[in-house]
Amino acid sequence: MNDTMNKNEQALAKKIGATLVLKGIANKYIACFDKKCVIGLEKSFLQKGMSSDFSYKNLRQVTLAPSRGALMSGYIHLNVGGGDSPGVSGLIINGLNPNTVMFRKQGNNIAEEIKSFL
Repeated sequence: MNDTMNKNEQALAKKIGATLVLKGIANKYIACFDKKCVIGLEKSFLQKGMSSDFSYKNLRQVTLAPSRGALMSGYIHLNVGGGDSPGVSGLIINGLNPNTVMFRKQGNNIAEEIKSFL
């Protein structure tokens, strides 16, 4: 198991069979598998679990903005076409974009690893 992931990320990776997992803000995660990656929401008491699969061959760009501390979250964004590039849409910045996972500073290292993996 990857040492960069924390215990919660390792547990989720084991549960879903992923190679790498980054758990971001609001139960949103990105998980990397052999042939695809998944952005999803974990099921919780008031939240239904859901996910979107992305084939590696369909990824056009992976954008990573590291967290800059407690006040500035980082994000990793998957561009699969359709004009949703970072900086153009406020949805990416505030985390509402389904192709974006926002994370805190402790997620910077695993986010770098995921970007390299993708």
